[in-house]
Amino acid sequence: MSCPKKSLTLLPLLFILFATVSEAMQAQERDRPRQARHRIAERSVGGWEDVVRRSYDSRIAASLLTNSLFRAFYLPQTHPLPAPPPSRLPPLPESKRPAPAPQIDPETLSRITLFDPHIVQHSRGFGIDPNLTRAIIYVESGGDPRAVSPKGARGLMQLMPDTADQLGVRNVFDPAQNIRGGARYLRTLLDQFHNVELALWGYNAGPGAVERRSLPSETRRYIPEVLRVKAALDRLDPDQAKAARKDF
Repeated sequence: MSCPKKSLTLLPLLFILFATVSEAMQAQERDRPRQARHRIAERSVGGWEDVVRRSYDSRIAASLLTNSLFRAFYLPQTHPLPAPPPSRLPPLPESKRPAPAPQIDPETLSRITLFDPHIVQHSRGFGIDPNLTRAIIYVESGGDPRAVSPKGARGLMQLMPDTADQLGVRNVFDPAQNIRGGARYLRTLLDQFHNVELALWGYNAGPGAVERRSLPSETRRYIPEVLRVKAALDRLDPDQAKAARKDF
């Protein structure tokens, strides 16, 4: 349906193009004797310039019209893409939605909640957020009171034997003594460095490493992991933590 309209629109353009080219050719034929006389008599070149100007204008007009014809016939018409139709699929039921990836392991959390009375007591006694103590236990030992690291750190908060002796911990595998010693040690580091990240740096690598600005690769992973677990615990409802202990 679009072709006839396009042809009717182009008819005036074709007529103008034909008339312009014919006029230019007739002007050149009329001016040839004059051009010859100008060359023989070496008269003023004003008339020749006028011919050249008119011929040049005719060529410009013909070029513009030809360009318009080319665009009209050969260039495709562009239209904006239609918007996609709205989805007709029903919303996914809540029960069928994929569950988000767990940020903390519920089994590990259930082991740690067994020691909540000691965690809350000693953390508050030393002015520490209980969730920070829980996060350290989560990362250090996974809630295993009998855990021993390859370097010799022991218990829930992974105290080194020398550090445990300095903190007055006689039985490092006793949860109450281990948590009290770990909380006291963390309080000392917080008072020394006045920064949670630096205190965790010292807890994992030793306070000397912080002073020397020596950051082992293990500690580089340890600090953000403890902070991540603490943030997850901060978002966890207390009733969910209690339920986790009953499930395992």
